[in-house]
Order: sequence, then structure tokens, then C-alpha cells
Amino acid sequence: MSDRIEVVPEWALWGKEPSGLASRVLRCSDGNLNDAGFTRIMQRYSTGTHTDLPQVTLSWARAQDEAYIGMAIQRWTDDRDHTGRKIAMAHYCALPYSRLDRPVSYEAIYHALSEWAPPPEGVTAPALRLPVLRPEAVASRATEHAMGVAALLLTGAPVHIVPSGQVPSYLERLRFLDTVASLLPYGMRTELSAATWVSSTSQSRIRLAFTRHAGKNAHAVRWGVVPSFAELWNTPAHRYAELLAAHADTEDRAAEVVRRLAEQRDSLDWGPGVATQALQLLRAQLQAPEQRIEPPSDAEERFRRAEETLRACEHAVLHNDGFAFHEAVARLQQVQDAPLDEGERSALWNIAVNGGLFSLRPRPGDDHELDRLHEACLRLGFGPTVDRDSLYAVEQDLPSPVSPRLLNIMARMATGDRLTSLAIAIRMRWGLTELLAGLSNMDLAQLAVQQEREDVLKIVYGELCGRAVHDHDTSVQDALDENGFFAGPIARFYPQIYTQYTTLRNLLAAAFGPTLDREQFARIVRFRQYYPPTPALVFAALSLHEAPDAGETLTQAYFRNFLGLPHLPNELRNLMEDALTPRPVPPTGAGTGTGTGGGQGGGKAAEDDEKARKKYREMVAERLSWRGEKNSLLWMATASFTSGLAVASLAWALL
Repeated sequence: MSDRIEVVPEWALWGKEPSGLASRVLRCSDGNLNDAGFTRIMQRYSTGTHTDLPQVTLSWARAQDEAYIGMAIQRWTDDRDHTGRKIAMAHYCALPYSRLDRPVSYEAIYHALSEWAPPPEGVTAPALRLPVLRPEAVASRATEHAMGVAALLLTGAPVHIVPSGQVPSYLERLRFLDTVASLLPYGMRTELSAATWVSSTSQSRIRLAFTRHAGKNAHAVRWGVVPSFAELWNTPAHRYAELLAAHADTEDRAAEVVRRLAEQRDSLDWGPGVATQALQLLRAQLQAPEQRIEPPSDAEERFRRAEETLRACEHAVLHNDGFAFHEAVARLQQVQDAPLDEGERSALWNIAVNGGLFSLRPRPGDDHELDRLHEACLRLGFGPTVDRDSLYAVEQDLPSPVSPRLLNIMARMATGDRLTSLAIAIRMRWGLTELLAGLSNMDLAQLAVQQEREDVLKIVYGELCGRAVHDHDTSVQDALDENGFFAGPIARFYPQIYTQYTTLRNLLAAAFGPTLDREQFARIVRFRQYYPPTPALVFAALSLHEAPDAGETLTQAYFRNFLGLPHLPNELRNLMEDALTPRPVPPTGAGTGTGTGGGQGGGKAAEDDEKARKKYREMVAERLSWRGEKNSLLWMATASFTSGLAVASLAWALL
């Protein structure tokens, strides 16, 4: 059985526009919960805006006979309101309880939402992929403090946690709320609300929250201090706390208690008798015979261990806990070479990137540990070796340029892959002579096109020109031909067309010599599906092929190859073949009419010919219009045809 479940959330963006006066629903999904429903939820569980964001609020809702578990993550945006104050935005997601066929933790929901973005207008929201609750991951946090808070909630009064001294991080507070919820029957989450922080002046209806000052009618519990039940002696809440403490006194036993409580999936009403009902459920679960739990597969266990260890690294960094960081990195090295599939590697890589593990700055004495962390993340994300695709993915995914430290690690992991080593060496400005000597012209040309970097293009351009001129290596021609003679990358990096022209002319002269014969010229300007010739390439080729029929050669070479386009509609193919078929052109004024000297006849013939052409154009336009919506390839072909005419026109203009 998979240790993941997928559920499509209903969602809303709650915030204030720069010109707005109050927060409202800015965008939302179109499901059971609508704009008005989301507004009620956000107002009911409003916590006030804390100066230290992000903050997380847990909530619940009901709509159309469906119960929802909700979570709002509030963060600062880059916008400011009309008074100059920063604007906070909350991403709210509601998960249909009936779709959660297996228990999940609040922390897992938080991490999934942190990597999830609302879809564009009119697009269905993607599913959240959530790991199933692992009781053993919660057990280590099931302290008597958490057990006492869970029991206090059964009294029906709010419970406020008041930090003493330094306030723990929002993630640590969220984990505590998650632990408390895990020590209650799972079905109680359908009416549970909690927050990592509420304002002391907030009038929210949240059952469990951290705050600076406890509310008037709330149980005040000092952070880290086991709550007292002196005034609740022998009540169901007190007995619940004692029963938890007696059966969850070790991590293994705590994990078993959490597992059994998670099996209580039926929704539970937080009414006056909730404490008695929860106590009965806990007793029944503890007295029930132990069930055989199907262990996860080896593959699921490997991925789960890697994910938890990455989260531990992220948590240690967040809390500036050097010892925990050292321990987490050591554990990460133990799982870094685990066999994983592509989807698992992608998920782990996203955790490392989004967790900021590549943005860490080295501290005195921990250079090597940071190297070990980065290498472990790379191995989990891409495997034991990296290639050019990995290098490109790293550059695209990281928010800042890849550091020399990370490039050095990737260079070690690319041992044996000379092309990837060259790509890294160019970025690091290392010596290239030895690396270049062992690479073929074709590999170098492909590298220049695929890397999309000006420094790589310059190195390869110079190397291929040198091989063609000094070594008389004619295979350079084939390498350039297969990669469009670098016309695309050159146009990207050199916006001035004359610079493109001179750069390409020098490249062609190095590869083919000072002049081009007809065959070479046709080879350069021919149509290519992936690397079509640019105007600058046509200009460069024309300057080396000074033949009176260059325009005809250009037209034939370009459009004959254009006919090889896959899936080209027959109508366009016939149209093009007809246009390329040579036919005699009558001299101006010639005709078969009856006018004096043939002049009127010639005029009449020209008029008839123009009418026929117009009728033909109308027929083609009608067919294109009729098929346009049904065959996008037809429109692509038409666009390419028009582009080809433009290239040909430029060529004729030079003749």
C-alpha cells in the first residue's frame, strides 16, 4: 500500500489590494465553498496580523454535507497599502475529510501547501500529495506537556500557550499543535481549530493557540510546563491525561497510542459530553487487540526516511541548532544513494530547494559539512552522477546563481562525463585545453546550442573555427549543419543583425572556405524543423556565394526541405509543389486576344490571369479558415511558409 494519498483542495487567497481598505477573498476555487463561505471561515478564525510571518492557522468547515479540514498560511507580500504598510496574504486550503481515506499530519499538509500554488483562472487545482501519518515521527514529541494540553481541550474551554522568554519558531509551534492533535481521536479534527499565534486582543473562536497573554476564559499554559489538573481532579479530562501518561511513557508505546487514536476516523462533535466520549474511545482503543499493520515497502521506507531527514536539516537551520544540523547531515549521507524513482527524486529536490538548504552561508569550521549537505541533496535529487540536464535544472531551480562551491561538487560528480565537465569548467573559468581535446565536433556543437549560455557559445565557436582552419577538419561542417550553424544562439546573444551577420560569415568562412559552391550554399540555407535559418545566416551565406541564380537556389533549397515537414497537410504540400514547378512566363504584353498589335489581347490575358489567381487565393483562404480550428499543424505550417517567404524576399533584395 502506498504511503501517500492525493486530494484536490478547495482554496482561496485572502488579503488586501494595495488600494483596498480591508481584507477580502481575492480569488477562490469554485466548489462547495464559495466566496461567501471562505469569507466566513477567514473572519471566524481571524488571528490578527503578527509582525513575524509566516503564521499558520488550522480550522474546519462544513458545506454541502461535507466536512473540511482547513489550513491558512499567512505571509508578507511585496505590496504596500495606501498608508505604506506591508500587506499580508493568506493562502487557505480546505481538504474534504471524506477524501482523506488515511490519516495525515498537519505538518505534512503545511509542507505540501508551501510547495503548492493556486492555479490560474479557470484551471482545476492540482492535487496535494500527502504522506500518511507516521506515529513514530510524532512519538518523540509526545511529552507530558503535550498530553496535558490535549486533555485540557476536552473541557471545551480554549487553551492558550504562553511562551516564557524567547518565542519558539512558527514551525516548532506548528509541530506542537500537530502533536496535541495526534493525542486526540482523529475524528475530532473535523471541529478542531488552532493557530501558531493569535493576538491577545483577537476575538477569534480558536480552541488552541499560542499567544502573548491568555484570554479571559481560556486555560493558560506556560510553554514547556505540564499543566495542572488541581481544579479538574477526577474529571474525564483529568482521567484522559492520566491514561495517556500511563500508556505513552516510552516512544514505542507513544507511537502505538498515536496509531490507535488515528484509527478513530468518525467525526466527533465537540459538545458537552466530548470529554467522556473521547475517554471511552481511548480506553476502547487501548484495550483492543493489536492489529497487524502492513509494513511499508522498502522503496516507500527509503523515500520516507530521506524526506524526514531533509525536513530535519531544514528544521535545524531554522532553529540555528548546530548539533541537530550535524546529526541530520550525517543521517542524510546514509540515505543519499538510495535507489529512487524520478518522481521521488524530484520531490526530494524540491524540499531541499524550497527549504533554503542551498542558500546557507558557511560558518567557521563547517565548510566540509556544508559540502556534505549539498552533495547529499544533489545525489538524492539526481542520482550519484550529474549530467548537462542536471546542471541546467540546478541553474533553473535555484533562486540565485550557482555558487562555486556547488559547481565544484558537481564537477566531482561529473567525473567521466567530459561534456558536463567542460560546461562546469567554462563556468568556473578553469583550463580547457585538455577537456576540449577529447571532445568531438558534434558534441561541442550540441553543447553550444543546448546550454544557452554566451560563454559556452564563445568557447565552442572559437574551438570549431580553429579546428576547421588549422586542422582542416571537414567534419566541422557536419557538426554545424546538425545544429543550425549556431544561428539561433547567435541571434539570442547578439541582438544587432549586422553583428550576427559578421559572426556567422566568419564561422562559414572558417568551415567552408572563402566561397561557397551551389551545394554548400543550399546546405546552409535549407529549411530545418528545429534550427531554421535566420535572416543573418542567409545574408552570411549569400555574401560567400555570389552566383547569378543565388535567389533561385535559395528558394528551392528552403522550400524543398520545407516539404519534408512531418504531417504537412496535402493542400499545402500541393500548393507548394505547384509553386515550385518551373513553367514558362509569357513576355509582357503577349496574348492571344484580338486587340490591335496584341496589346488588348495581352491586357485581357493579364486580367484573366489575375482573376484566376484571386479565385485561387480565396479558395485556399477558405480552406485554411475551415480547417484552422481543427488542425493547428496547418496553421503552424502556414506560419512557417510565411516566414520562409520573408527569408526568400530578403535574399532576392540583395541580388
